[in-house]
Order: sequence, then C-alpha cells, then structure tokens
Amino acid sequence: SHDLTLWTFLSQLIDDDQSCQASVTRVITHRTQAGASVPSANTAAYCKARGRLPEGLISGLTRQSGRDLDAEAKPDWQWRGRPMKLVDGSTFSMPDTPENQAEYPQPRSQKPGIGFPIARSVAILSGSTGALLDLNVGAYRGKGTGEHGLLRPMMENFEPGDVALGDGYYASFFLIADLLMRGVDAIFPMHGARDCDFRTGHRLGKKDHLVEWVKPQRPAWMDAETYESFPDRITVREVEIRVERPGFRSGSRVLVTTFLKPR
Repeated sequence: SHDLTLWTFLSQLIDDDQSCQASVTRVITHRTQAGASVPSANTAAYCKARGRLPEGLISGLTRQSGRDLDAEAKPDWQWRGRPMKLVDGSTFSMPDTPENQAEYPQPRSQKPGIGFPIARSVAILSGSTGALLDLNVGAYRGKGTGEHGLLRPMMENFEPGDVALGDGYYASFFLIADLLMRGVDAIFPMHGARDCDFRTGHRLGKKDHLVEWVKPQRPAWMDAETYESFPDRITVREVEIRVERPGFRSGSRVLVTTFLKPR
C-alpha cells in the first residue's frame, strides 16, 4: 500500500543506515512484532513501489503537517501577536535523465550533455515554527518560472493580519500591493535596481521616509482586468537600518515596509 511504502521511505530518510535493505528489514521487523502481514524482503519490490508513490500524496501530506504544526504554535511565538510568513526561493539539481531534462531543462550556461536538470522552488514558511506551509516547484527557466511566477499561485496562504518577510527580490510594486489588498503587512530589503532618495517623500526621521510607488506598466503575464484591479499608487516606508553582528563588519541596508509609523 502507499501508506506502508511512504512509511518505509520516511524511515529510510531519517535513519543512519539509508540503504534499501536496511529499510525493508526494519519494516519486516516492525510488522512481525505487530503481528501484521509481512511484505516481501526483495528490495527491488520496495524500490518499484517507492517510484510509484503519487507526488500529490507526498506534497499534500507535507503541506498538511506543516499547517497542523503551525496551528499548534504558542501565541507568544508570534511577532507582536501577529503571524509571520517567510517567502524564499532556491534551486536544486536532479539526476540527468531524459524525463528530468524534458521537464526541467538545464541552464543555458551548461553545455548540452554535461549539465544537470535544474528546478526552481519557492516556499512559504511559518515564522513561528519554521514549518513549510506551501511549496511550488517549476523549471529553472521559461515562462512563469521565476520566483514571482511560482509565488503567485500560493498567495491564498496569506491571510489578513499576517506579516510577510522575504529578500530584496520580492520588493516589487505588484507583490506589495497584492499583500496590502489582502490585509497583510510586508518587510523586504530594497531591490538593488530601485533608487532610494531620502531627500524626497514625507520625512519621518534620519533616512526614514514615506514615498509613493507608482504602478508600472502592465507586465506580459498579467491580464488587463487584473492590472486594473491594482491601485495606481501605494504608500510605503523606506528606512535605512544598521546591521551590527559580532565578528562581522557592520553595514547598512534599506528596508521597504508597509508599517508606516516610526514607532
């Protein structure tokens, strides 16, 4: 059954001995002690069954367990009584098989025949528990495969009152406006391609001001109706902070946030 195969697979991942033989032996011992039917000792049968595990089963259980864990988080694990959700993207390589190459092409910088298929992933994590709440995986390159494209189908994870955190890649007009319309606040480092002039806007303090971001032209991936649903301008706060870490050179960075009050 899928349940037994998945149990075997998980035990294989977390055990010191990750061989298929050790995993099958562990299951046989467990089933024998429980007085249940004993599966075949043939590791080939297990490997074939593992390959038939539905992807939806594993991803669904991952999301559900993460959300169940987050629901059990203590209130004082939140930030000022508000849930924090972290967004981050990454890439990973896979075995160089024809099936993987067709679904997840390798980067153009790698010569054909000597590279590995690369996938891009974007995850939403709980700031209280670190649990994975949702994950989207796509090809490394191609239409709709950037981090924003992978994040868009998961935006329903953000609920009113949440606080979204991410790196500078997410400090865009459309994402911040989308979060605001959902009743979600955000904190992102300023994207390197955006200018920040503290001499403009409404001054709140030293290198701390409110500015209006104007809606850019409609991107190719967005339909006209969705584009019109966004406001023409949003007000954000840009503030420079000093970063002091023992043993590291001090520095500064500019944050973009929807928290508009200096206190």
